[in-house]
Amino acid sequence: MLAPRKFMQRRKKVEVFKDAADEADQKNWRKLMREIDEVGSAVSILRNKRAKNEALPRDLVLGTLVRFKQLKKWNLVSEILEWLRTQHWWEFSEMDFLMLITAYGKQGEFNKAERLLSYMNKKGYPPSVISHTALMEAYGRGGQYNKAETMFRRMQTSGPEPSALTYQIILKIFVEVKPLY
Repeated sequence: MLAPRKFMQRRKKVEVFKDAADEADQKNWRKLMREIDEVGSAVSILRNKRAKNEALPRDLVLGTLVRFKQLKKWNLVSEILEWLRTQHWWEFSEMDFLMLITAYGKQGEFNKAERLLSYMNKKGYPPSVISHTALMEAYGRGGQYNKAETMFRRMQTSGPEPSALTYQIILKIFVEVKPLY
């Protein structure tokens, strides 16, 4: 009998860790992610993970957010970021705001996205293509097609300059509202 070709053989995934501490951190993080998946809520698990008045490690929080973003679990991303906004130990940055607006956009929560964008402007963060595109997507997912188009037209005329993703999203919105027959 012929042996299977090398390229068709499954390779065993080998994990490489820096040291024993790194291995322990990775295993603890995976356990945390499994717990969040089982419970369906991230904040309760993260709150329990947090020691007495000590901040959670930044790498743990960011890794968790990035992973849920990759998995397109926007409800968990927004839940974590909303919780982080209320935590004194977390310095909520512009990127956190943008990720939260994006999460709201992906969920079609245009009212929350509008309020957050307004709050960002009051705090002195300049409007960006990311925030406007996320709000435009929120309008589209929320069925507010005219508002999405208005946002897009405003971006074209007065900025910020629409990105390739902005065009992709507005085209998707137009196709949803006006199917081509």
